[in-house]
Amino acid sequence: MTQKNTNKAFKLSIICIILTFLIVILSSFHENASFYVISTIIGVLTFMIGIFSIIGFFNAMKSFKEKNSFKKIMALLVHSGFVLLFIYILAANGKDFISFFN
Repeated sequence: MTQKNTNKAFKLSIICIILTFLIVILSSFHENASFYVISTIIGVLTFMIGIFSIIGFFNAMKSFKEKNSFKKIMALLVHSGFVLLFIYILAANGKDFISFFN
């Protein structure tokens, strides 16, 4: 049996981890370069991580029918963490948005 969903989820988890390291690197240049450009790039990368994590999480959930493997468990853990982080970021921004207008 091929592990199509597991492989998709694992590849997306690697992409999310690489994008996270890219955000960390860009954050170190945050004060040296143009503030708004770097902030926009970081925001877009964060949004991409959120989208890739949601897609990867669904692929990881579909992979429950497949044989257990390291890739399957790792992808599920990574995507679960990123999805929870993405939900937290959205909730924090929503709270700030609401408090701004009060």
